[in-house]
Amino acid sequence: MYRHARYAFALAVVTVLTGCPQSGSIQLQAAPTKPAYTHGEPVSVVVTLTNKTGATAGLSTVDEGNVDVQSATRDGAPLAGHATTVKYDDDLRSILQATVTGVAAGAAATITWTSAVDPAQGAQALRSIRVDQFGRGAATFYPVGTPGRYRFTFVYHYAGFQPATGAFQGTVGPATVDFTVT
Repeated sequence: MYRHARYAFALAVVTVLTGCPQSGSIQLQAAPTKPAYTHGEPVSVVVTLTNKTGATAGLSTVDEGNVDVQSATRDGAPLAGHATTVKYDDDLRSILQATVTGVAAGAAATITWTSAVDPAQGAQALRSIRVDQFGRGAATFYPVGTPGRYRFTFVYHYAGFQPATGAFQGTVGPATVDFTVT
């Protein structure tokens, strides 16, 4: 009887997982737009989300609130980020909700994640914004202006409100990108 109960439980888990998009059914890939950047030049990373669910999946196509840095290094040493709060006119979860688009099975959505000058550091920085419990943006700016070899590992995580069309809920990844600043 125990063997049959275990089989029934496994079958129930498989049924639940195949009934809705899960993290293994959206594929995350990323690549810098070029392998090397010059000092002061914006760094751009193209993040590609491929829908392998077999059905249309709602995906957000902005980096804010979705690209979540797990680790960052320069020349193999941990890269310290500068943390701050980002203020929006509306709740960030509502903003994210408006960016969800239906991606057909087998199709892909892209996010271009580009550095900008961090006012606090006065240099190019890639920012990762998480949605806090009140819907505000909690940003970490990772400096990428100093010459060196950079490695960023991140995940895609949608944290917005659920739109009427539905959105993929979960974490996808991680993906790792390497680039050099000279």
